[in-house]
Amino acid sequence: MAKAAMAQIGEKDSVLGYAASLMYDKNEAAVAAQIVRGQKIIKEDKTIAGAFGTEGDALNSFYTTVGSSLAGMSPAMRDSIFNAAKAHYAETYAQRQGQVAFDAEQFQTSVKAVLGASKGEPVGEVNGAYTVLPDGITAEVFDTALSNMTDADLAAMSLDQVPPKDIYGALVSVKDISDEGQFVWVGKDMYKIRGSDGLFYTTGERDPNAQYNVKPFVFVAKPYMLKQLAVEEQPQMSPDAELPQSGGIRDVLMGGQLQ
Repeated sequence: MAKAAMAQIGEKDSVLGYAASLMYDKNEAAVAAQIVRGQKIIKEDKTIAGAFGTEGDALNSFYTTVGSSLAGMSPAMRDSIFNAAKAHYAETYAQRQGQVAFDAEQFQTSVKAVLGASKGEPVGEVNGAYTVLPDGITAEVFDTALSNMTDADLAAMSLDQVPPKDIYGALVSVKDISDEGQFVWVGKDMYKIRGSDGLFYTTGERDPNAQYNVKPFVFVAKPYMLKQLAVEEQPQMSPDAELPQSGGIRDVLMGGQLQ
């Protein structure tokens, strides 16, 4: 009931909707509560606007923190995250400090908090590009897991359980991705992968929701799988080799651990 109620509230207020997603998707109840209280402060206390400095101060601080890591989000979702950070800042800092100048460092702390900083650094450079990290995973662990991954592992950790293809339908190897792929966060530990040509990899299957497009390849970065891959180096397959139908993490995932 509570989840359904929060969902209905989120339809009317995108900031509260984002707070609800933090509570139920990332178990960030404390941060969600701070966002809700901060949003109430912003709506009811018209003097609080001065706490965000001159026009552009908060936005500049926001993008200093996230870089290009939210490029896969819609403008509406980026706005929701930014406004959630403002609400968090209002509750945890601005209201408590009174009429003080905008604190860029403190605002960056709020940005990280609403992205899940309680479980580790939320943004990092993976394979040379900034992205939002899975809970409890450092950029180093992500990179190491990617280096140790096999083509079978990559396919098994995809949303559709298939290997990636380029726009021409050719298979893309994990080595190609570890050399040049950019992981673009699209929410809930899921990433689209962009090649060196700037185009996203696909499943090669037509998207039923779009008349002329193919479905994007979506990588599901389950934290426990990345940690497992980062610990033990696994043999790499030749880019020309046929993808195996079993082995490695494919067996684990197909055994039902990926929910």
